[in-house]
Formats: sequence, C-alpha cells, structure tokens
Amino acid sequence: MSAYTFTSAHWPDLASGQQREWSVQNGAGGYAGCSLAVSPIRRHHGWLIASLTAPVQRQMVWTRCEELLACGDAAARLDSALYQGAPLDSTATLRRFRWDGLPGWSHEWNGIQVRRGFAMQRACNTSALAYTIENTTDAPATLTLTPCVSWRGAGDGFTPDSFAFRTEYRGGEALLYPAAAPEYRVRFGCIGGELQPLDEMQISAPIDLRIEIETGDPRPEKDAAFFRVLVTLPARSKAKVSLTCALEASDGLLTTLPDAFALIALEKARIKGRLQQAGAEDTTTRRLVRAADQFLVYRHSTDGMTMLAGLPWFTDWGRDTMIAFEGNCLCTRRFADARSILETFARYERKGLVPNMFPDAGTAPLYNTVDGSMWYVNAVGMYLQYTGADEDYTFVQSTLWPCIRNILHYYEAGTDFSIGMDKADCLVHAGGGLDQVTWMDIRVGDWVPTPRHGKPVEINALWYTALCIGEQLARRFGEEDNAAHWADLAAKVQVNFAKAYWVQNDKGGYLCDVIEYDGRQDDTLRPNQLMAVSLRRVLPAGKPPLLTDAQQRSVVQACEQYLWAGPGMRTLPTDHPDYHGIYFGKLADRDAAYHQGTAWGWLLGEFLMAHHTAYGDSAAERAALRRLIAPALASMRTGGVNCIAEIFDGNAPHENRGCFNQAWSIGTVLAAWRNLPGLENA
Repeated sequence: MSAYTFTSAHWPDLASGQQREWSVQNGAGGYAGCSLAVSPIRRHHGWLIASLTAPVQRQMVWTRCEELLACGDAAARLDSALYQGAPLDSTATLRRFRWDGLPGWSHEWNGIQVRRGFAMQRACNTSALAYTIENTTDAPATLTLTPCVSWRGAGDGFTPDSFAFRTEYRGGEALLYPAAAPEYRVRFGCIGGELQPLDEMQISAPIDLRIEIETGDPRPEKDAAFFRVLVTLPARSKAKVSLTCALEASDGLLTTLPDAFALIALEKARIKGRLQQAGAEDTTTRRLVRAADQFLVYRHSTDGMTMLAGLPWFTDWGRDTMIAFEGNCLCTRRFADARSILETFARYERKGLVPNMFPDAGTAPLYNTVDGSMWYVNAVGMYLQYTGADEDYTFVQSTLWPCIRNILHYYEAGTDFSIGMDKADCLVHAGGGLDQVTWMDIRVGDWVPTPRHGKPVEINALWYTALCIGEQLARRFGEEDNAAHWADLAAKVQVNFAKAYWVQNDKGGYLCDVIEYDGRQDDTLRPNQLMAVSLRRVLPAGKPPLLTDAQQRSVVQACEQYLWAGPGMRTLPTDHPDYHGIYFGKLADRDAAYHQGTAWGWLLGEFLMAHHTAYGDSAAERAALRRLIAPALASMRTGGVNCIAEIFDGNAPHENRGCFNQAWSIGTVLAAWRNLPGLENA
C-alpha cells in the first residue's frame, strides 16, 4: 500500500497531532493545508488559500471549519486550535488519518462516526469538505459546521479589514464580498445540511500558531464566521454532507458549485492517471510521483507550465525548477509539461541568463542567478536523454537552441553579475560585492554569510557539461564551428578543473568550494563539489569525466563522512567554527544557519547519484544506497506527510525545518530512486 495511515497512537496529545502537516494544490497556485489534528500552526494553514493570478498573489480565504458534534446533553468538537488561554484539543475523537494523495480523517465519539475528506477543484479557487456520518445510537444527534474566513495575504497577519465582508444569502448559499476587494466574492454552498446565517459576525478568540512563535513571530491569528451549517442526524441514520467554498468574480453567474464527493473522485482518478503515466509500480515510486505532482502548475503571465519551489509559501524559481526538473518532470514522464517549462525559460532568456523569478503584474523577471542557466542547459540534455526521438531534437533546435547558444556565448564573453569565463583556464567566475548568485544566496543587510565570489565549484562542473551538450547539439544541427569551439573549451576545462580545485588535507582529498578572484582556494568542505561527480550522468557519450575514478571516490567519501546527515547533506562539517547544527529561532538566527551547517534535502539526491558514479554497481553499493536514502524516505512520515522538507537540522535527530514540502528535495531523490540500481530496480 502506498497510502500513509496514522492512528491515535501518533497523537497522544495536541502537540503530537500538530507535528505532521499535509498540503494539496489545485494546479494553478492555490492550495490548502493544515496539521493532521486539523489545528492551524502556521499563518499559511487553511482550507482555501486562493491564487488570484496563477500561481501567485495568494490570498487566505477559508481558514478553518469549526465542527461541533452533539447528542443529548453532551457535545464534542472535532477540530482543534491553540486558543489563547483555553486550547481546544479534540484529538481524543480522531481515530485515523490517511493520505493517498488526498487527506482523510476518521473520528468517533459516543457511537457516532464521522469521516472527513477533502479536495480542490483543478485550475479553480475552489475547495470542498466531504463528511460521511453514521449515528449508531438510539438518540438523534447534530453536526454543526461553522466555516471561518479571512481576507489577507497568505503569510500576513490579520487586520480589522480582514473581517470586513458584505454578506448575502441566496438559494441556500452564502455570498461574502470582501470590502478590500469588491471584485471578488467568497461563495459557500452545502448539500446535506441547512445553511443558517448568524445574527452577527463572530470573530474568533486569538489562536496561537506554534510554528510562527518558534520562528520569532508571536502574533496570534483570528478569523470570522458569518453563518453555520446544521446537519440533523436521526437515531440509527447515515448522512453525507458536502461543503464547498469558491472564490469567484463578484459579477459572475451563480453556476452550480461542485459536490465534494465528486471532486474527491475526480482528483483520485487524476492522480491514478499520473501514476500510470509514470509507470509507478512500487510503493516508494508511487509516493514520490504523487509528491512531485504537488509542484507542477500553470503560470498565467507566461501562459505555460511552471514548477513551484515548495509549499506552502514558495512560488516558482528558475534554479529550483531546473534542479528538480529531472525527477519531477522526466522521471514522471510528464514530457509535455517539461517542454512547456523549457520553452518558457527560453523565451525569457536575456544576455545568457534565464529568469530566477518570472514577471508578475507588469514587473520584469529577475535574473540574479549564475547557476540557473547552467542547470537549464543540463536540463535540456537530460530531456533528450529521456526522450531522444527525432521530433524532440527538432523541438530543441527550433525552440530552445537559440537560448542555449546565447547562454554559452555570454558565459564565455561575459554578462551581468560579473559572470564570465577566465580565458587563462576557461573556468567561469561570478559575483562580487553584495551579489548572491549561487544557490547559497542568503544576504542579511550588508552581511553576506556565503559570498562564494570567484569560481564556484558546482558552476564549473555545470559549465563543463553545458559545453559538452552544446558541442553535441551543434554537431547534430550542422554548426561545426560552434561544435569545434565548445569542444576546445570543454577540453581545457576538463584539464584545468581538478588542478584548480583539488585539496589534500586532514579530511582527505576533495574539491575546494570556490577559487577566489585572487586565485586562492576557499578549501571549506562543502557539498557543492558533488556536482563534479553526479553530473557525469548528463555527459554525452564519449566525454571524459572531470575527475579520475580515485578522485571521485575520495570526494564522495569525504562528503559521506563529514556532510551526510540522514535525510540531507550538511552545508558545513560539524567541526567547522561557523557550523550551526540547529535551524531555529528568529529570522537572523535562521539565516546565519541556512548554509552554515543546515542539511539540505536536494543535495541528498545528488549525493546518491555521485555515490553510485564513484563506486559502480555491486551488492555492497546497492546496500549502501538503500542505507543512505532510508532517512529521507522515513522523513516523508514525520514532517510533511508524503513530503521531503527543504532543510533539516545538521545535528541529529535532523528535525524537518523550513518549507515542509520542497520540489527539489523530492525531485532529486525521485531521480536517484528511479535511476540507481539497488533502489527501485533492486
């Protein structure tokens, strides 16, 4: 079974029920999510966080649903919340949580069973709760549902304006018009219950949000209710209730709202189709493919597909998309989406740079990354490895090739952010001043914790593979001059790379992290060097690797010994004076730890592929790969359900931190799982 099932043993108290989270997205940037205990612990938690312009401008709409079950003189709440001074813990009624691509809960109280399901409508800002209720007692009962709403940015705190709605009730539906955005209406409809307006708006008591408090924002949250839904349950009866919320244009027609049970059935059928498309047969592959589906969405401004960097708060970033591309697009066989993404990036290339962030609301794209373009060329090379038909090469030549040529030209000749090739050794340099253009991009005011200015090791590993891919394509497309030129540059990079980066010290032999502009090595042991080994999988046939076999094994051994941290790879060894083992506290404290010891999920996939490249295929290697990937797969049960987090503490037990559902963490692990013997193919 590829579903995850949790029982009451997993939540002996409310704090335990808040440890795990889930998320669902609608394919256009809208999403929903909460803890397993249906208790909000983040400002981003709710049943409907709408995307006003796909996939951005996220707006909190439907925050919670209070659920009161009553029979005779007794009553029990099914939802939970950390109300200030009087926490509401209803986990005693929660018997089971199940995740099979959608969340499902089973509650039991005094002989009454309630099953709650949830789904979102694809490409619409519509969410729906489905309740299946069985009253096995000889007494009548009621279930009262009180939807709570707010109008605020998804990550913002409430203000008095958050509850300013004009209300209408028509045809058994509630229509709420936010005063701050009269062009929209929030529409609720119910099947199986009676919608009853409240005499006056009810604003909730303050709710503490545990994660926000832990990360330095103690402000509580509030929301408001304007109506309730009453469900009558005669003795020995069964009932089904559908509660649907949609964010619509205020002047639109009142079309029929979808039924929650129908939405759940449609979404499960869609997910089943994705699994079949991917050829996902074993349990772990099915879980990872379902996880990858969370990130691929439509972008309005480019009229094409894009990839969210993570849920619940990240949007789409160029670097993250290209790193996650192989796993989330190619290993899932979503080749049409892959082509759409590659085409979009090619369309927005400027001076050899592909966007790190796309335009929204008339803004220009941001190009502040040196690795985005390099990963892009590698992604095209991987796309052709996975497809490789004549029509795929035709697509690349007609649509992507001008972009690739520009990237290689500008990286050689020079472009923005001090990006350019040093003619002396043909290695690429980048960055200066306060620029942060590699993936280690934290900047706090005028403090740059990891500047990495000069020649970063992974950039030149990517540069080498990009040159080799460019040469291969140029020959196929009849551009012999370009092919010969890039072959010459690649050969010089291959000769100079190890000479420039190799370090031999008490930690063994490995690659330095950066060659600074004055020629000195920053010999800090970091995981970025793994790309010099893992990217060997992208090299066209016949191209030599950057390192000897012995050097590859030495690099992987050093990274395993000093940087492997269970579900991720540390960004510094534990004995480094700048090492931070815990990612916790206020933003400044977390920023100081972000790339200074914190372990990253995406690097694990690259490490696994480097490990196999270095050690080959053997029974011992297969056992090692299974051991090394096991903590990441286990983490899919502990933080975000069916998710791999953005980051983990460098210190054991490597707690999930940051964004709990991260695209490149899933993407690189999925790529490793599907491609390495000893994992899926054991």
